[in-house]
Amino acid sequence: MNPTILRLLGEAFHGHATTQDMEELTRLLVLKGYYTPPPIKVNKKERKKLLEKSVKKITKEERDQVLQDAHEAFNLAKKEGSPSEDTRIAASKSPQYAYQYAVEIDKAPCEETRTGACKDEHYTIFYARWEGANPALKELMCEKGPKPALFYAEEIQKLPCDQTREIASTSSQCAYEYAIRVDQGTHPVTRESALKNPRYAYEYALRVDKKPTDDTREAASRDSRYAFLYARFIDDCYHPVTWAGAVDKRRYRVMIGGPESQRATATVDD
Repeated sequence: MNPTILRLLGEAFHGHATTQDMEELTRLLVLKGYYTPPPIKVNKKERKKLLEKSVKKITKEERDQVLQDAHEAFNLAKKEGSPSEDTRIAASKSPQYAYQYAVEIDKAPCEETRTGACKDEHYTIFYARWEGANPALKELMCEKGPKPALFYAEEIQKLPCDQTREIASTSSQCAYEYAIRVDQGTHPVTRESALKNPRYAYEYALRVDKKPTDDTREAASRDSRYAFLYARFIDDCYHPVTWAGAVDKRRYRVMIGGPESQRATATVDD
């Protein structure tokens, strides 16, 4: 299982997960296929009795009434046994039925259903998995924000590119994940974004650079927790920058060493 999922599950189990962590856990579980969001609920009592009629007997006015509801428009298309422009447009008002219309009725992607499905993050993912790489889909997913852009690069295109990297890097978290899962290494764009957040500056140094650097150390040390973790697990020794950022000097001194420690060394970027 994805190590990020395991880490977030552990934090959730112990009650340490933030709202952001839980949202990210849900996204990853959906992305990896471990969880499917519940379908949009439709009140069966509100279903149009018009669909009980033979399709050939439905008047234009009655058809227009059916097309007011995305679910009923989808059912009408199923009953007719073939796609039509009016049922497609009506069904595509709902992300769920836009996706289902493409898969079950059109049995092919098109702009109308793609745009409709991409109004919702979960159905954007379902549609992308079903359709595969497509420039129009890539544009839509990049418009949705950093997480869909990251998903497209990792799961659909399976290659890094400037566009998805730039959009993903509008979020420090997604920039770090792009570096890990797509670039599989450092890049100036993801690095700049990750350094805006102490947590992801620390994670970037630990898992992307896999070594200490001045810029990640300084960024991580803006938060006392990550200043300590950086000193403990990346520098593995005292450093004046992490010492200044750490609040609990006693713990730092015991676990790592203080300014007077013989372990203190100057860490220089390669």
